[in-house]
Amino acid sequence: MHDTAGIETIQQMNGITELPQGWDMRLARLISNLLSPPMIALAGVLLALRMLETPKDILWLLFFTGLTLALPVGYIIWKVHRGEITDFHVRVREQRIRPLLLAVVGGLVSLTGLWLGKAPVKLTVLAEMGVMQVAFLLLVTFKWKISGLGAAISSLAVYLCGLYGAVAAPALLTIPLVAWARLRLRRHTLLQTVCGSLAGAAFTLGLLATMPMR
Repeated sequence: MHDTAGIETIQQMNGITELPQGWDMRLARLISNLLSPPMIALAGVLLALRMLETPKDILWLLFFTGLTLALPVGYIIWKVHRGEITDFHVRVREQRIRPLLLAVVGGLVSLTGLWLGKAPVKLTVLAEMGVMQVAFLLLVTFKWKISGLGAAISSLAVYLCGLYGAVAAPALLTIPLVAWARLRLRRHTLLQTVCGSLAGAAFTLGLLATMPMR
């Protein structure tokens, strides 16, 4: 049985209400959907392909992606279908814990495989940083609703700048754009979006320092 009553209660406790559907709301929702963490992660996977040299390397990437991205996303879709999670963006903080935990566990399992299988060093370092970032978000989420979308978009924007230099600087504009969308939809406070964005940037800068892309 779907626990829709329970979800409505949690939504009320978290101040979640339906907002008027003006053009700005539609735009904010479009931005949130197009730049959702799974979509950004997929873009990161495509970027990671540039550092791989053999078909075996691609298999390693698919192995990691399946456990750290497909597994938690599939779980969220299943729970939304059952009516046990509010929506694909998981508005309620408590409902984010299990998908994040799945991502961390899947990441650790895949990292073990990468280490034992002697996967490409660059891919292994990228995977390590990704797992550490998700683990950080999980720890924060136990007590506070940090912006995962803010972390994801800032990670991608900084990563692009690390890869391509000043020519990729316009990608940084997506960070305040996403922050505006989340604030307009009332999914996060300004502090939550700022902290999420700073966390994503910090982990990615650590990645770039550990594994120079040029």
